[in-house]
Amino acid sequence: MTLHNSKWIGALDWRTWRHPSRTEPPPSPYLIRDFSVAELPARATLLVAGLGQAAYYVNGRRLPDSIHPTPPSTYARSVFYRRYDLTPYLTVGKNRFGAVLGHVYLCDPEAMLEMCQPCLTGELLIEYPSGREERIVTDTAFLTHPSPTLFSLRRCGERYDAEKEIPAWSCPDTPTDGWTPAHLVPYPGGTLRESVCPPKRVFAEIVGREIAPGLFDFGEHLSG
Repeated sequence: MTLHNSKWIGALDWRTWRHPSRTEPPPSPYLIRDFSVAELPARATLLVAGLGQAAYYVNGRRLPDSIHPTPPSTYARSVFYRRYDLTPYLTVGKNRFGAVLGHVYLCDPEAMLEMCQPCLTGELLIEYPSGREERIVTDTAFLTHPSPTLFSLRRCGERYDAEKEIPAWSCPDTPTDGWTPAHLVPYPGGTLRESVCPPKRVFAEIVGREIAPGLFDFGEHLSG
């Protein structure tokens, strides 16, 4: 199983992205794809890469190992993808795969024109008990919509507008009014490689205490 049959897709036509605003980039995009499953699969395997960063969802559930799942690289040389077992996430009938893409360093003035816009490539292989196989690849059948994340940069934090939230956006029964087809975007150029790095995982949450307007004490030294 490889990613060579899938396309690279994004929210904007690549010509629109060539000169984005450095202070007000386009919002991070949602990308979704609805598909039907005739019977419970014997196995369902997803290969996916989201640039500059991503989080992945199936039927409203976030895949647990999609916390910054794409290892950093120079995309013109290497692009890393991850493998996920979606067998426990699929149900008979309508299903929905969803992704939200972050800017990370794609809106960094030093890198954005070289690194391209936030984009996604992936392939889902569904294997049924009968031996029949079905493949779903990234293409213009995906739909896109701006997310509430207006800005996200590795050293400058995130700007989020809760008024723009779309409740249950990755659930298969949520209407798609106002969503538009994704665009094909240029391939970043690097060699596709499966990531062998252990995934990032959340193992604790630390709640801060506001000790002055905009100043928080988290009770321990933190980095990041």
